[in-house]
Amino acid sequence: MPFTLNNPPVQEAWIGFNFKMDEETPPSWEQIKDFLEKGHYCKQNNLDILEPLTEVEVQISKTLETSKTGAKLKLFRAHNTAGDRFVFLSPKMLQYNMVRLSDTKWPEFHCLRKQTLEVFKEYTEIFPRELGDLAIGYIDIIEIPVKPNGSVSLGDYFTYFSGKNSNQNSDNSLCHFDIQNTLSISDPKCTLFWRLHPAPFHRDPDDSSQTQGFARFRMEWRLVCPMISLPSDSTIADNLNTLHDNVVLSAFRGFFTDACWELFKPEDNNK
Repeated sequence: MPFTLNNPPVQEAWIGFNFKMDEETPPSWEQIKDFLEKGHYCKQNNLDILEPLTEVEVQISKTLETSKTGAKLKLFRAHNTAGDRFVFLSPKMLQYNMVRLSDTKWPEFHCLRKQTLEVFKEYTEIFPRELGDLAIGYIDIIEIPVKPNGSVSLGDYFTYFSGKNSNQNSDNSLCHFDIQNTLSISDPKCTLFWRLHPAPFHRDPDDSSQTQGFARFRMEWRLVCPMISLPSDSTIADNLNTLHDNVVLSAFRGFFTDACWELFKPEDNNK
């Protein structure tokens, strides 16, 4: 990576694989369940809590009440007791998530990539699959210092709120926006989705170190790249590194002003 963040905003990250479904016999739900219960990686890393998730549970409902009658199985989720390592698996996809627990150092992308590929290698050796696309995702929580009067100028920290979007750069709009956008990447041919909206500040009333001087924002990133657009002679690990460093990190850096970037305490790795 071209830089290291000593105060990264990362709360969760994942790598996902979508498989082509034109095969004759994809693994059954029973085989998937058996892999998560008895597989080497899950057993060695104590991912021993297994949960079936239905379409109702996976998708965000537009109504407050949704009947689960006849709900269709969507995927299985296996995770550890700490709640910082997850494997999501279905006949169509495999996804590995790492969650940052409070007061822990983020282990960085190379650790996420290594552990994801361990699960992927074990799974595809048992059930050979042809990949359709790769995905990389992040959830960030950005804390912005507020002014003495309790306001914050979004354009001072997010480049989106400058130029043609400067009319949204209002102190009064902090709790009233949910912005989503899609960026088309030409080389390699990928799609990057991002979303930004205010996030609640969960404070511990017994922790005097937590102050009222910050506004919180949640930012979500998801890069999807078809395998056909990636070099055929490159390994999956190399492709993931290229997509992460050249696409995700480039977009990530470009979204923040220098003032916001300094909040993450960057360190140039090229020096």
